[in-house]
Amino acid sequence: MNDSFHMRLYALTSIACIAWLVKSVSSNLKDCTLATTPSVILIVCIAVSVPYTDSSAVQLWITQGKSHDGK
Repeated sequence: MNDSFHMRLYALTSIACIAWLVKSVSSNLKDCTLATTPSVILIVCIAVSVPYTDSSAVQLWITQGKSHDGK
């Protein structure tokens, strides 16, 4: 697998995590279970994964752009 594939995978993972986060928060708000311990732990874990996958995708995108410029 090359960097382009990894970049796309990180970007898709980030999009999926954002959708999962929105769905989790909205369903927890509807059920009035947003402040329960399991809900908070899940939301924090997803919220941490979003910036990680975003930054990884951006780093690979920048690295890929620099490697194409050097050719």
